[in-house]
Amino acid sequence: MINIKRKILLLASIVICVSIFAGIFYDSGVSRQHHVSRNAPQLFGTLSGFNIDALVSYKIITSDGNIITEDNIINENGIFNIPSYDYNVNSKKNHDALTYNIRVDQANRPLDISFKIRPDIGKILVSGQGLKEFSNIKMENISKDNKITGLLETKADWAGIFNEPANNSRIATGQQGRLRLAFYDNIANDGNIENPNIIELLFTSGNIGHSSSDKSIYIPVSGGNSSNASNHVQNIRNNYVRGFMLMTEQFSAIMLQQVAIVGMFFDAKIQLETQREFQKLQAEAHKDYHPSEQMCQFGSFIKTIAKTEEKAKHDKAVINKYLMNAYSNTTDSTTSGIYAGDVRSRIYQFRHVYCDPQDNNNGLDDFCGYEQNDDLKIGAQNPERMNKDINFPRTVWSPLTLDVDFTNNEKKDNKKEKEEEEEDILALSRNLYWQHPLNMIAKTNFDKHNNVKEYDSSYMNSRQLMAVKNIAHNSLAHLVSMKAKTNSKDSDSNGPSFMKALMRDFNLSDDDINGLLGEYPSYYAQMDVLTKKIYQNPNFYTNLYTKPANIDRISVSMEAIKLMQLRDQFKASLRREMLTSLMVEEELRSHHKKITVLLQ
Repeated sequence: MINIKRKILLLASIVICVSIFAGIFYDSGVSRQHHVSRNAPQLFGTLSGFNIDALVSYKIITSDGNIITEDNIINENGIFNIPSYDYNVNSKKNHDALTYNIRVDQANRPLDISFKIRPDIGKILVSGQGLKEFSNIKMENISKDNKITGLLETKADWAGIFNEPANNSRIATGQQGRLRLAFYDNIANDGNIENPNIIELLFTSGNIGHSSSDKSIYIPVSGGNSSNASNHVQNIRNNYVRGFMLMTEQFSAIMLQQVAIVGMFFDAKIQLETQREFQKLQAEAHKDYHPSEQMCQFGSFIKTIAKTEEKAKHDKAVINKYLMNAYSNTTDSTTSGIYAGDVRSRIYQFRHVYCDPQDNNNGLDDFCGYEQNDDLKIGAQNPERMNKDINFPRTVWSPLTLDVDFTNNEKKDNKKEKEEEEEDILALSRNLYWQHPLNMIAKTNFDKHNNVKEYDSSYMNSRQLMAVKNIAHNSLAHLVSMKAKTNSKDSDSNGPSFMKALMRDFNLSDDDINGLLGEYPSYYAQMDVLTKKIYQNPNFYTNLYTKPANIDRISVSMEAIKLMQLRDQFKASLRREMLTSLMVEEELRSHHKKITVLLQ
């Protein structure tokens, strides 16, 4: 950029110097203005140096509207004479303006020159068009003795047009003289300055005609033979002025080319910056929208969470229904008969399923003995189920998944298929919350003709006790439902199968995994993996070395799982709050009765 600025400053300096230098010659070629004489000159013109047989058309136009026109061709000597115009004969006023319009048609390109002669102000106004761009033009005022009294060198513009005033005092004084207009580098000769195209106007004080002695004897200054200019000035013109003009023209063209090159550099810079910005945005999009494997892992794990949670609600409702039937002595339940019948059924279940002969200091041999297929059996048939009806940690608390499904409606031999763990949980819940049912009240005691106030009060008290027990065993029912196994069709192809694949990273076999999570992992087991096990895997932390966008996505997923866990904790706090309120109420029951008696 610094070199370009230096070149531009150097070019501007050269242009200014050339302009000043050219202006010196321009000023030296202009004649002074004189007063108008009463004697009007006689004019005629000569064209020389043009192509032979070129067609010339001219018009002579006066200020009072007279027009003289003629068409002719240039003779074999390359000369064409324009007739003179007599002011004294043709013009009303001897100082009227006169216009010569000359058109030379050669090389299929016309050259139009106009001379407007103003005797009143002593000037000839010259204009024209049809030259080459920037062609050289020389105008000379020549006296009768062939001395140059005025010189003007100029150039056409880029369109080949020029318009210059040529002062000539002899028009005003009536002296004889000539005005020569020479064209270099024009369309006809194309730079041949040895035979330039010349248009010459003669003006005299009398009405003389054209003769052979009046022919042009013009010798171009650039040829070096002019007696009207010093050799020093001529050399400067030939060697410097024209050279500076060409150099200025070339510098101008090169400067424009350099500006174009600088513009190309700017275009290339902007294009490269734009491409870099697009590539940067593309890389960022690839980085931000390319999910990691760990992000997909979260999405795979939670596929069955919603279904398993919904199934837990139904399992909880079934457990609650079973215990409610036992409390209220519902028909077809074990408590629908007499109290002794319920006790006998529970003792039978204990002796065959849960009895451990070693309990009571090995004192249960007789109690646990029973006959089966003519054989005497002592204790539970399956040793793994001993005391599960009273062992809460082993039956409910420790396993992540319980093999229970209270929503299973499949039937076998017209009876519901019974699962061992379902039986264990129901037996445990009976021992925890309702040891024995209430005695049934005879139907006759509720006859409308008898006094039933006493029985109404006792029965309503029993209903109150049932409601309290229902709230108590609600926590157990909720915990069991959360640990109930999920449906097999959901576990094989969705979240639980992916979780088991994760557990293999802990170097566990498939049997160990099924023993830990269960064959069909429950909602409780799945949440345990999402909130604990997944963060115990070292791969989780190494996979965090990924794109920032994926870190944000994983953080959002972890926050969502945290909200799920907080929702479960909130529900548990609500259950604890309810149980606490019931405990407080039971403590205040006796005081409430005393106050009630005092108020009656």
